[in-house]
Amino acid sequence: MRILGKLNGWKLYLLIYAALLLLSHLVVSQFETDEFKGHANQHMELQAVSKEGNTLDRYVRVDYEKLYDEEDCEKPAIIMLPGDAEGPEVFEQLAQNLKDQFRVIIPYLPGDGTPKEELPSYSFKSLAAYSDQIADTLGLDKVHIIGYGMGGASAIYWAKEDTAQLASLSLISSIGVQELELLGSHRLNHTVRTVQLAVVWFLHNLIPHFGLLNEVGVNVPYAKSLYESDLRPLRSYLMDYKEPMLILHGTEDPLVPVAAAQEHSRLVPQSRLVLYKTGHDLLETRNNSIAEEITAFIKQVEQGQAVERTEASKKRLERAERSFSNIQYAPFEGASLLLLVLIIILSTWISEDLTCIGAGLLAARGLIGFWPAVGACFIGVLIGDVGLYATGRLIGRKAVDKIPFKWILSRSALDKSAEWFHRRGPVIILVSRFLPGSRLPTYFSAGVIGARFWMFIAYFLISTLIWTPMMVGISKLLGGELINYFSVFQDYALWTIIALLFLTSLIIKVAIPAFSQREGDY
Repeated sequence: MRILGKLNGWKLYLLIYAALLLLSHLVVSQFETDEFKGHANQHMELQAVSKEGNTLDRYVRVDYEKLYDEEDCEKPAIIMLPGDAEGPEVFEQLAQNLKDQFRVIIPYLPGDGTPKEELPSYSFKSLAAYSDQIADTLGLDKVHIIGYGMGGASAIYWAKEDTAQLASLSLISSIGVQELELLGSHRLNHTVRTVQLAVVWFLHNLIPHFGLLNEVGVNVPYAKSLYESDLRPLRSYLMDYKEPMLILHGTEDPLVPVAAAQEHSRLVPQSRLVLYKTGHDLLETRNNSIAEEITAFIKQVEQGQAVERTEASKKRLERAERSFSNIQYAPFEGASLLLLVLIIILSTWISEDLTCIGAGLLAARGLIGFWPAVGACFIGVLIGDVGLYATGRLIGRKAVDKIPFKWILSRSALDKSAEWFHRRGPVIILVSRFLPGSRLPTYFSAGVIGARFWMFIAYFLISTLIWTPMMVGISKLLGGELINYFSVFQDYALWTIIALLFLTSLIIKVAIPAFSQREGDY
């Protein structure tokens, strides 16, 4: 009590926060141990897998559900791959509907919504390798794979790597080709996934949530799975796929657009596409119908009546050979539009330029209006850059007296910089907006030296109101090629300017005086 009596203000709040955080981690640890192991009735030791899908010299425990007895070995085998935040329990009702006619196995793969030990990789390719090991360990010669959501990407990877073991592939609300995932570009999406991983890690590790985040599927392995994965190869994998395929998708899916399912169906001419007037919760709202479709499909495959690629119609084969072109995209509306706007805002905190390009690409496809795209980018840029200024202002001149700032900056130098910034600040702010790599040091420094806020915000708004619509608009007109041009510009622009400034300074301070002195000597 004496110790608590001495604590006041922020120290007391910090102690309460630390105690809650410690208690939360203890509860979550117990929750993971008791809750998630209770769902699976089997487990096996598998070799750990790298990001490239190669096995390593260490083993990990993987749980799984096995819904059949040994005497059912003649029944067709189904492996269901979850992948979304819902976890393996998303298949619970469907598995019950299928278990009487098939041998059903549901792996509890890392990143599928169930917390696991730290692994070398959570990528879709590595999860496919784990699935392959499970099938081999169980002695399954032919497997019908069902992939849901992100699990569909793992299923496509698996189908590519082990065609001899595959009997058929069914995709339910599945992600796939890169062009129809999120912002459509691997580089842009990786920016979003970087933000997502950082936010999820922060929430999971630094916020006392007592297991609530696990209940809604927010966990670090799930975010890592998205961050470490690459969807770019899936287009060619689908084009090479030759076995029967069933594609089930909701026309109102806010997470995976129906255009993705339609493109997958185009690339796989032997596939059967079934659309439902529902959202991403397809397994919950249309479970009986899905069970009937899957049952009929697998029976056709087993009887040799399902269509393979060599048997597809000439018309569909010709369509499959065409290049990816402008599909009639369904625009984001309602909750899905708000989610997209939030993604754009958060993405600007990693790369403002790339996010504006991505927003322009989305506007070009008709997924979002031009001005909503510009508005989302502007809000994100405003919050992020004013936040940089505020951080510098909060740290202030006190930073000069602390390591490492005092090693490189003195108070006298800071005063001179402040005077120079007051005179040249508007030009600096305007130029930095159009020079990638210069904004963070410029805005942060403006705060540290105490540059006038209203001067900063006025010129910041002027430059940003010009730059944001320009970047989104150019991207909308030029399309994906702008990413390649910008990548080169971003990599070399700042260094080119620095080199030019250095060369100019060298000429003014060294070369000109040297030549002037020689002329005087004569």
